[in-house]
Amino acid sequence: MLTFDHLVPGREFGRQPFDCSAEVIERWRAIYPELPPPAGGRVPPGLAAVIAITAYGRLTSPRPDGNVHGSQRFRWRRLPRVGERLDTTVRLKSAELRQERRWVSIETLTSDAEGQPVLEGEMVILWAR
Repeated sequence: MLTFDHLVPGREFGRQPFDCSAEVIERWRAIYPELPPPAGGRVPPGLAAVIAITAYGRLTSPRPDGNVHGSQRFRWRRLPRVGERLDTTVRLKSAELRQERRWVSIETLTSDAEGQPVLEGEMVILWAR
């Protein structure tokens, strides 16, 4: 169990692959049919959350029940092509106790097959006991 006491800033949790397959895009479009289809063979920008949170969820399990997702932000360096394989590294930026609450900041860096950054992200989580 990944408890707050075991969170050390700077810790890398590992790398998680993600395939930007046509199937993934089809499932995304089924959820958001009102959005236009991806342009130029690129993935939709909203896929950023799927890529980052999938990596976070798989690499930081098991976690205590009751964590609260506070915020997230993403910055694309470039939109990947449909069919491209990416790898996301998940790293603990900070873990702070403030007013008896455990605030955790997680950074994600998603790279392409050549190791070039594609997507940067940060999530702030209120960590459960």
